[in-house]
Amino acid sequence: MDVELNEAQVAFAETILALGILDLDPLQNWIDQLKTNPGDLGEALCESGLLNEFELINHLGKGLGVSVASDIELEMYATPHPKIPREVCVELLFVPLSEETPNPFPISISNPLDEIGLQYISEL
Repeated sequence: MDVELNEAQVAFAETILALGILDLDPLQNWIDQLKTNPGDLGEALCESGLLNEFELINHLGKGLGVSVASDIELEMYATPHPKIPREVCVELLFVPLSEETPNPFPISISNPLDEIGLQYISEL
């Protein structure tokens, strides 16, 4: 039984190919070997050993023209938010960009497909 990827996962895989992060053969072989649909394709690629997190983030950032912040920069620019404890930010990889509490408040999310993180934010 083949694993079916959702639209977001297909778009992510196409981006990986278009940016030359991986070639078609290794990516297709890995997808063909999947037994279940991974919730986070990027995380699953890293767990498979095809890429490490640093490579994935840096290649995507460069290819998409997005600046990738270092841990030090995140510490400098991340603003504490009264509704999101620091531990939650670390666990779900959120970076509040303002301490104000308008709805919706500005936040940077490392994985916009993370259902747990999006659920958490939607309940605030």
